[in-house]
Amino acid sequence: MDDTQEIISKIKNMYIMLLYAITKEDINRVRQYLTDDLATHYEEKIKYNIENNVVQKYGELNVASVDIIRVENDLIVANLVVKYIDYKIDRKTRKFKEGEKTRSVRNVTLKVKYQGHNKDIVYRCSNCGAVLNINLTSVCSYCGEPVDDSESLYVIESID
Repeated sequence: MDDTQEIISKIKNMYIMLLYAITKEDINRVRQYLTDDLATHYEEKIKYNIENNVVQKYGELNVASVDIIRVENDLIVANLVVKYIDYKIDRKTRKFKEGEKTRSVRNVTLKVKYQGHNKDIVYRCSNCGAVLNINLTSVCSYCGEPVDDSESLYVIESID
């Protein structure tokens, strides 16, 4: 796999994991992929939802495509075409409260900063010891354990 395909895979993975973390109301699942400002923004969004008795949900999530628009020094600007149902449910009754009831297509622009790394490092699952490609996954494909990606090579700076 060439570097461009690895970057595209990583960008897809980071975006999907972010939406999953919002649904699970635990931004710590993806904090390593976000700048501090962006992590704070999503923590506030989760807090707002909790205070308003709703849970954010994303259904039928799919990243249809990722196009690298430009690379400027260590900043990668990518356009994602994503498809999902964006809705909220009542925290207690678990019934639909607001949002979309059908899947829609969105264009999302991500600015991702490359933080550099040592390509010779071999990453291993802390649970089972399997060799991991942390650019492609955040969960061990062998045992399902979340990967400690605290030294993430890329962080999302902004989402438009």
